[in-house]
Amino acid sequence: MNSHLSARIPFKPMLLASALSLLLAACGGGGGGAGFSFFPPAGSTPPAVQPPATQPEAQPEASLFVSQARFTPNAGTTEGSSDASTALALPGDFMLVADDESNVLRVYPRAGGAAVKEWSYELEGPKLTKELDLEAGTRIGDTLYFTGSNSNKKDGADAAADRSHLFAVKVSGTGADTAFSYVGQFALLEAQLIAWDKTNAHGLGADHFGFAVSAGAGIVPERVDGFSIEGMTSSPGDTALWLGFRAPQTGNTVRAKALIVPVQNYAALIAGTATQATFGAPIELELGGRGIRSIDKGTDGNYLIVAGPAGAARSAPSPAQRPGGP
Repeated sequence: MNSHLSARIPFKPMLLASALSLLLAACGGGGGGAGFSFFPPAGSTPPAVQPPATQPEAQPEASLFVSQARFTPNAGTTEGSSDASTALALPGDFMLVADDESNVLRVYPRAGGAAVKEWSYELEGPKLTKELDLEAGTRIGDTLYFTGSNSNKKDGADAAADRSHLFAVKVSGTGADTAFSYVGQFALLEAQLIAWDKTNAHGLGADHFGFAVSAGAGIVPERVDGFSIEGMTSSPGDTALWLGFRAPQTGNTVRAKALIVPVQNYAALIAGTATQATFGAPIELELGGRGIRSIDKGTDGNYLIVAGPAGAARSAPSPAQRPGGP
């Protein structure tokens, strides 16, 4: 017999018995040994019919995700970059903004307006002629570090030669007087991350994170088993660069945890005095089934993480769908 079906059979007599008990109670039977009747005794007064209780109107649930406030941008804030992927504060109410669709760093007033300074790392510095897909940056002292996504293209085509670059520039001044001085780059980040995982250099088992498959040709990056770096910051004490992964997410049975991999000798890699990256112990975080889309260290030493789905964004879940229920 089908096990699923047999598990349901014991409920049938219980349901029948329950229905019968309710029927007996409604008809006045079931007690005193006198049997039961489906009709009230002759001459009895039928009970008064009570009007149904008035039910309060259902109130719509207040939105827990969508703000009702309206945002009006300052004049000129739509000028220049429209694909900002990371931003770093500069003195005097300016900020540096990087773009994941063009190889340019731009300086903007924080209050809004057009860029007052541009620095092309296609024409200067690392001179990357193809789109880096710059997704993350951080500042340590006067040095800015940036990395590409290290991912495949959206259709799964390999783009390691274009996107697997970590580079650094020193910055001075601010506003229109901001100056950039190129430090160096490292272009084997993706390949060495794959080798680190494949050879069990982390001690968790060969191919524990599945980097080789995730970064393979034909794999779309924006899924839980894809490969894409979208966050970067420095560790406490600035002893390592932390790479935050949008994908892959990790887990033994379900890929639900977010992943951070420390790069311990980042300064030597950028300077060219080391050619092999030294990776620290990986960090796995419970972020409600989300990957890392941005991570920043505050001046107080605490970290702010923007988390999101590895794949395309979806509408907000209902209370019943959220972890832990309503």
